[in-house]
Amino acid sequence: MSQGGQEFVRQVLFLASIVAGFSIAVAAQFISMKRKEKVVSAAIGAFLVSAALQVAVCFGFAFLLGISSNPPGMAVPSETVLTEAGATVSIVFYLGMVVFLAGLALTGWVYSRRMGVVSTVTAVLALAVMVVFFVWMLSLTGG
Repeated sequence: MSQGGQEFVRQVLFLASIVAGFSIAVAAQFISMKRKEKVVSAAIGAFLVSAALQVAVCFGFAFLLGISSNPPGMAVPSETVLTEAGATVSIVFYLGMVVFLAGLALTGWVYSRRMGVVSTVTAVLALAVMVVFFVWMLSLTGG
């Protein structure tokens, strides 16, 4: 894996770990509220799924960094295999971010209707930026 590829993996791994920790903290906060509304349950679920996906991303990218560092006695996969594995883990990262944004959108509705609208619009705008960035990245890589 190239130096640039390794740096990209490290950056996404760092971001995924932060999002996972934040998701767990928010879910724990909602759980401690002991409120039973459907919107609270949906937000808890979204943040827990997001955390699980981001933890999987951390594991996947840590594994990729480990095997790409050419450890003694281990066959190094081809650049194509590393790239395809990295692309798969990146898709899981984006999926985890979409679920995280859904949790953020739901969070506002716990407080009030007005805050729900604000949080939903904000999450949709963030999702739009993510989609534009994702499509742009695909166009750069020829995907």
